[in-house]
Amino acid sequence: MQSLVARRAMTLFEILAVLVILGMLATVLTMGLSGAMSESKQRVCSIQIDRVKTCVEAYRNAKRSLPPSGTGLSVLAPPNANPNQSWYIESSQLKDPWGNDLQYLVPGPDGHAFEIVSYGADGTPGGTGENADVSSAKALDL
Repeated sequence: MQSLVARRAMTLFEILAVLVILGMLATVLTMGLSGAMSESKQRVCSIQIDRVKTCVEAYRNAKRSLPPSGTGLSVLAPPNANPNQSWYIESSQLKDPWGNDLQYLVPGPDGHAFEIVSYGADGTPGGTGENADVSSAKALDL
């Protein structure tokens, strides 16, 4: 006996149309998410730089001088500092979200005593998007 409900198979054209639509949706979502991830890394980097800047200022208040440019930010972290000191920070916090070391420049630009900077994903000065520099001396424009 045949079923009263006729079975209809999908044609190759219908399957291809569904695959094309799913591919377009995946592309749109991927593009949107990658842009959001790039922006969030820039924000995390800015917050991280603010934290390190606070530690440098605590060091300056306690020692009456900035960390030496030769030693740089390493004076804030183990083994050069211990958790009892107000300027203490974990070594992992001295790297940007892309795994590059934060740079410490003395003197900083535009009359700033110092600058802490990340050169972005590419690790080189300049750039746009994810490769843009993030600096303690400049506001992050996102």
